[in-house]
Amino acid sequence: MELKERIESLRRLVEVVTCGTAHGPAAGAPVQGASAVGAPGAPVPVFSAVPAPSGIARIASDRFPLDHPHGSLRLGAALRAREVETRALAREPRPFPGFERTVFLDLETTGLAGGTGTITFLVGVGRFVDDSFLLQQFFLHDPADERAMLERLDGALRGVEAVVTFNGKSFDLPLLETRFALNRMRCPLEDPFHLDLLAPSRRLWACVIGECSLGSIERRVIGLDRGFDVPGWMIPGIYASYLRTGDEAEIHLVARHNRLDILSLAVLLAKASACLAVAAPPLSRNAHESVGAASIYESIGLCDEALRLYEEALDLGDAREPVRSRALWGTLRLSKRRRNWDGCLHRARVLAGAETPDPEAWIEIAKHHEHRSRELDLALEAALQALGLLDRAQHIPSGRRERLRSELNHRINRLRRRLGS
Repeated sequence: MELKERIESLRRLVEVVTCGTAHGPAAGAPVQGASAVGAPGAPVPVFSAVPAPSGIARIASDRFPLDHPHGSLRLGAALRAREVETRALAREPRPFPGFERTVFLDLETTGLAGGTGTITFLVGVGRFVDDSFLLQQFFLHDPADERAMLERLDGALRGVEAVVTFNGKSFDLPLLETRFALNRMRCPLEDPFHLDLLAPSRRLWACVIGECSLGSIERRVIGLDRGFDVPGWMIPGIYASYLRTGDEAEIHLVARHNRLDILSLAVLLAKASACLAVAAPPLSRNAHESVGAASIYESIGLCDEALRLYEEALDLGDAREPVRSRALWGTLRLSKRRRNWDGCLHRARVLAGAETPDPEAWIEIAKHHEHRSRELDLALEAALQALGLLDRAQHIPSGRRERLRSELNHRINRLRRRLGS
């Protein structure tokens, strides 16, 4: 299936380059924001030659109004993200420096492995400036001009204190730092407030959409149909072909891909921060998003916000069994942290009585009766119930299942000794 998809992508790329359009429902569907971004066959921005101290850099710039639509959202919606939400999404103890010092960054490279052999040939940088969204793209026309491109990029990034990426912590920023270092330059992005949207996106939407690639999130969460878009695996080959032939037709499609990535970062930040808005009106998010947002707050120790969102998920009518289970476990953990033992026992009993009883919930009940209420007979009963359910608990990995079995046998033997049986 993957090979068929790749062959189809190549066929459609040939159509786009040779005919200026792509056929079929997906390719022919309107691309939201296409008039400003450049759909296949539409005019594309020209990379202008700009002098730099070490040579010539090629840069394209465009401005988008704040009400520019991208999927179901508008670019300016990102500006409504509050301090608590940006810090939670970034898992940052430092204060958010504000959007005037923030850039949205995405790279196109000659490979996905990283390292010194991977060249960054296109850098997209977006930022909110003067009631608009300024998007600049720095293109490496010739590898010999890399230092010139980086010099111009350095000027665009000066004064920046925060960066928004998608998987940028493990790929974009390390690779950019490598390219600056190899050119004996200091990277302007030194220890920035880094809001990498990949991790929070997985918490918010992975249980619904599965693979949390940017493309999947665009289609399932943002509501964006790109039409025909160059797949990421083709981009290194397109640049290699450009260096051999000088034909820019396919490079324009890569530039469009990069632009859409940058615009998607802005609206994805808007969507993710809205999901974390604790005081949001009812039904502004679904139960999956409430649980995901709660887990983000819980992971950074904001227990009040986490508890409120877990309870919101339980109150929503669309909270099905897996989501409801996650919410119940969340409230159980927070009740335990607050030493609310009655609340902890209540949640454990609900989990134990679910359609698919959870043996770990029975373990929590056993712990409560042994260490809190001192009702050893009830503790033994709960431990035996957990042991009986353990083999049928397919959601528990085998290694953990064996550890739990060993711990339960130890607990059961201890309780029996204490009861004198």
